[in-house]
Amino acid sequence: MATYIFGGLTAAVLALSIWMGFKNNNEFEKQVKLNKRAESTLNSLRVDLSNLKTKRDDTVASKKAATEENVKETANLEALVKDVASIESDISEKENIKKANDKQIATNVDVLKGLPDPDVLVPQITATKNKIAQLKTDIESDESSLTDLKESSDKIIALAARKRVVAECQAAGKSLPSLSTSVQSVYRNWGFVTLSGGNAQGVVSSSILDVLRNGEVVAKLKVTAVEQNRAAADIIPGALPVTISLRSGDRVVAEKIAQQ
Repeated sequence: MATYIFGGLTAAVLALSIWMGFKNNNEFEKQVKLNKRAESTLNSLRVDLSNLKTKRDDTVASKKAATEENVKETANLEALVKDVASIESDISEKENIKKANDKQIATNVDVLKGLPDPDVLVPQITATKNKIAQLKTDIESDESSLTDLKESSDKIIALAARKRVVAECQAAGKSLPSLSTSVQSVYRNWGFVTLSGGNAQGVVSSSILDVLRNGEVVAKLKVTAVEQNRAAADIIPGALPVTISLRSGDRVVAEKIAQQ
């Protein structure tokens, strides 16, 4: 009887051991699958980080190119200013010549009145008039050139002023005050969004942006990567109320615009 009971207990223990081993094996397989999934996610994050670093380097190169272009435009503006000054000096000189010729005509007229025969004075007066007509033509041509140069100068000044603002904003790590773009896509699990505007619209890397909805700031973003016509930005923790979710189409502006 004791042998029968002992054999039954042994069989029960053996069955329990087999069941526990089977269960542990299933748990091990689940853990392996979870580890593989985590490893895949980590690899994906590494690729994303590498891409963001590349975009950051491209942005730095773009800033340098913009600064060099601004220096070039400034040099062109200085050359135009010199050309304008030269033409103004030329016009002033020719106007003085015209005044002298007018005075000479008046003198010739007085002399002509006292002479019985004008045959000698008439050719002189005619030649003087021709010179004056030519000087008037030259002055009108120079004034037209001066007008064109001034228009070009105004355009370059405006362009230089805008580039100066861009350079100052980039140096300060702020997006342009005129920036007005929108959220393109939202990646809530990753904590970032993509924007439908980039360098061309005034987005500057590392700047802080405000997300507006119905005219009110509902979230803040920090730009992490910028391309010509698109950008990516992290959602600043704590700046987004738990009751609000960002969505595609939300308006995005530079931080100081929302503060004004």
